[in-house]
Amino acid sequence: MTTQIPFKVYASDDHLLIVDAPFYTQKHRHQFLHIILTLDHYSMGVQVAGQDVICQGLILQSNTEHVLNLQDRSSVLLLIDNTSSLGQLIKKRYLNSDKKYFILPMPMVSALRELFASISNNVIDTKTYHRYWVSFYQILGLESHLYLVQEKDQRITKALELLNAKDNYHLSLAQVAEMVYLSPSRFSHLFKEYTGCTLKSHLLFKQVLSALILVSKGRSITESALEAGFDSPSHFSTACKRLVGFSPNIMYQVSCFLKVALYY
Repeated sequence: MTTQIPFKVYASDDHLLIVDAPFYTQKHRHQFLHIILTLDHYSMGVQVAGQDVICQGLILQSNTEHVLNLQDRSSVLLLIDNTSSLGQLIKKRYLNSDKKYFILPMPMVSALRELFASISNNVIDTKTYHRYWVSFYQILGLESHLYLVQEKDQRITKALELLNAKDNYHLSLAQVAEMVYLSPSRFSHLFKEYTGCTLKSHLLFKQVLSALILVSKGRSITESALEAGFDSPSHFSTACKRLVGFSPNIMYQVSCFLKVALYY
C-alpha cells in the first residue's frame, strides 16, 4: 500500500513547483519543461521517449513522451512553461540541438535540493518566495544568459498575453488569429513554431491547471471541473491524466498551496 505524503505546491505565471511529492505518472507529454530530482539522495528511474534514464536530477524537454515512477519517494517536480522567458533560457542553455533531456551534475542537484528544502520550510508569502527564486537562476547559471532568449513574433507574444489575461479556454483558432490580425493557417504555424505546441493543447493545459488549483483549495472534482469549463468531471480527469500524467485526486494531499507572482 502506498503511503500518502502531504506535499506543497507553489504556482506562478511561468511555473508550477511541487515539493515532497511521490509520483507515478502514466505515459504522457505536454508543453512544460520538467526539472525532476529526488530529495532522498538516491537515484530515480525516468523513462524518456522509451529510454530508461537513471539519475538523481534531470531536465526534461517539453513535448517529450515520458513516465515518472517516484512512488514512496520524496521528490521535486518543477513544471516550467515552454513559452516563458525562463523556459527559453533553459532550452537554450541545456537542451539545444534537439536534446530530449539533460542529466544534472551532482553539485547542481545538491544546491537545488537545499534551495527547494528552504522554500518548503520557510516560504509563507510571495516576497519570500521571490527572494529564494533568484537563487534558482544562479544555481542553473542563467543570469548571464538572458541575451540568449529568442525573440518571439510580437503577434504571438500578444496572443499569449491575451490568452493568459483571463480564462479564454474556449476561443477558437480563428478567433485568436483574428485578434492579432493573422490568418488561421499563418497563426497556427507561428504559434507552433514559437511555443512548441498547438493552440488547442496550450489552452487545454491552462484549463487543467485552473481546475487543479480549485481542487487544491478543497473544492470537489465536479465543482472544479465545471467551474474551469469542462463538460464533466470525467472529461477533466481524463485530460489531467493525459496532459500532466496524474489524477486530480492527488491535489487533495496538498498541505500548502501558494499562488506566487514573479516579475522576470
